[in-house]
Amino acid sequence: MENRARFERRHTQPDGISSDWSGNFTHVRKVVIARQVREVTFRAVQQSAMLMAACELLNDRYGWRGYGSSHSIPSGVHHTTFTAEVDETVVGTITLAIDSELGLAVDRTFADDVGRIRDTKGTQICELTRLAFREDIRSKEVLASLFHFTFIVGTAVSSCTDLLIEVSPRHTDFYHKMLGFERVGSMKTNHSVGSPSQLMRLRVDAIGSNIRTLAGALDSRKCYSLYPYFLNMQEERQIRRAFAAGQKRGNEGGVREAAKYLRQGALQPKTLQTSSSRQNFEQRDTESLTTQAA
Repeated sequence: MENRARFERRHTQPDGISSDWSGNFTHVRKVVIARQVREVTFRAVQQSAMLMAACELLNDRYGWRGYGSSHSIPSGVHHTTFTAEVDETVVGTITLAIDSELGLAVDRTFADDVGRIRDTKGTQICELTRLAFREDIRSKEVLASLFHFTFIVGTAVSSCTDLLIEVSPRHTDFYHKMLGFERVGSMKTNHSVGSPSQLMRLRVDAIGSNIRTLAGALDSRKCYSLYPYFLNMQEERQIRRAFAAGQKRGNEGGVREAAKYLRQGALQPKTLQTSSSRQNFEQRDTESLTTQAA
């Protein structure tokens, strides 16, 4: 009830992604996985079959980490799940939750910290949750592309100012160095997985600034950051135009037209470097990347 009251005082209507079109919105990108160029489909999905596939991957990875294997992925107007698919198989998943009268998953463990952020004037929060990647997908480019695709869709349908994420304490350095997240408060126990957890926060405008500065900047790949692996600005603009076209039509036919626009728009993937320096950087810390994703 407290979350609902807070929300109703500060919002006139909820942000979110309507299920009538998001299930079909995709972007295809060629990336390097295990030194091979692969075609990866990034999807905003609410279709039950795809959600089930994402949930199976989530429970497989969470179960392997000892976090339990009976987790569900929330769905509905305030939640959208994004997937990365190779050969029509879900290999990565993450869910974006927009704050509403129902609150966020992070409220369960960090109610006081989240409440203080939520009540800050001019702040609207959202959350990334349910992140998992198949063990053999050790590609920074796939992870970065999934984050960027989520950012594009999320900023198109909401006016969130602050992004929250709940992570294992041993992963905080990864999220800080790779994406710019900052710790919020102290560690607490997340009882749903039975392990310690840390709340982290990142301004949405900071994400946009980092993308404009580093995304697609091949010379910056030596820095310890995911942003150079994000989509380049040309790709982002074309995705935004295609997404707006599908959203404007507001039906599945419109989304099919948007996907057709993307395919016919001659989106050119970034030049794939195969120099020894690039390969060495790609191989570095791949075990760490898999650990964070799970």
